Amino acid sequence: MAMSDYLRELRTLVGPRVLLLPHVAALIFDDAGRLLLLRSSEGDFWMLPGGSVEPDEHPEHAVVRETLEETGFEVVVESLHSVHGGPAFHLTYSSGDEASIVMTCYRCRITGGIVDADDEVAELRWVTLEQARLLPTKPWADVVLPRAFEPA
Repeated sequence: MAMSDYLRELRTLVGPRVLLLPHVAALIFDDAGRLLLLRSSEGDFWMLPGGSVEPDEHPEHAVVRETLEETGFEVVVESLHSVHGGPAFHLTYSSGDEASIVMTCYRCRITGGIVDADDEVAELRWVTLEQARLLPTKPWADVVLPRAFEPA
């Protein structure tokens, strides 16, 4: 995924060592109860819309910004859903950089926009939990996705 200027500067100071990073993700469901997932153009895995929170940025603003950048959809946050961390959220990027993310998931609703995936996203797809389990994902998905489908 693209690296922010802030993170790029931080990496010049600490190198590839593990960084603890705040991350946000959007849980967006269609009328049929399917969840929106994105296929990364880097590594061919599926993920939720989202990304890193920038310095001094409110996490709710970050999830709205990241969703628009990655999908073209304008969203509003309906509720805080869950917060996750731990070994399943330890990532090693193709560059060798490591991060341990704390992922804050928000239930969001699309209010506008059109599908306009950025260069980080190869495909968007609405999926059921059963369909999501068949897709290649990162280890965190085994924690987050079943919880996302639990009744609110």
